[in-house]
Amino acid sequence: MFPTLSLSGASGPAEPPHPDDLGGCDDGMDALYVALSDLREQGVASGNALVLQNQDTENQERAAEQAALQRAQADQPGSGSGFFASIGAAVSDFVGDVAHGHIGEAFSDAGRDLSRGWNSPHFWGDLGKIFTDVTVISTAVAEAAPVLGPVAGPVEAVAEVTTAVASAGEGLARLRTGQFAADAENAQADAAQAQDQLSLLSTREHDALSDLSNASQVQQGALAELTQAIETNDDTRVTAASFRVRG
Repeated sequence: MFPTLSLSGASGPAEPPHPDDLGGCDDGMDALYVALSDLREQGVASGNALVLQNQDTENQERAAEQAALQRAQADQPGSGSGFFASIGAAVSDFVGDVAHGHIGEAFSDAGRDLSRGWNSPHFWGDLGKIFTDVTVISTAVAEAAPVLGPVAGPVEAVAEVTTAVASAGEGLARLRTGQFAADAENAQADAAQAQDQLSLLSTREHDALSDLSNASQVQQGALAELTQAIETNDDTRVTAASFRVRG
């Protein structure tokens, strides 16, 4: 037969630990709970900081994209004022200022109108067509000059000079329109790059927030399990204390 153990006798097992003796375990669980809570809060704070940072970067990239699109639009062949509109505006401003006695402003206003024309793709497109037409006409006149008799020489000379000037102007117009086309292409590339950056930012933000969400869920589950363990430990301590008092 097995000996009967007495809960109160000297030969009996050791008494259950007093609730105060379990403080080390409680302190460890409490510290772990605080650490997990802090870690979860840090994750939320990191997510919020990431969103704010991405918003600033996104605003910058959107501004860059908008500026690039505006540059591209400004460099399109039909953008700006045409040749005749620019010349008409310069003449109108000059005559109007002179008529009102604003001589100094007359030259500055006319110069501003011509400067706008110089930077206008439409202006150079029109001017290139004009020089092309002049070249065709002057060339035809030079070829027909011999049939004009005594005035053939002077007419042919004027036509040749006109052709040379028009050809030079046509070359300059092609150069300017080529510069506008290259600038428009570069601006379109800048806009596309800004759009790519926006897409990359969106993808990175989504992935980062998804990772933080998954980590938060894991931490939330760990906190729930730890809470249950703390409650179970508390119940055990109460039961042990009651058992000791009854004993």
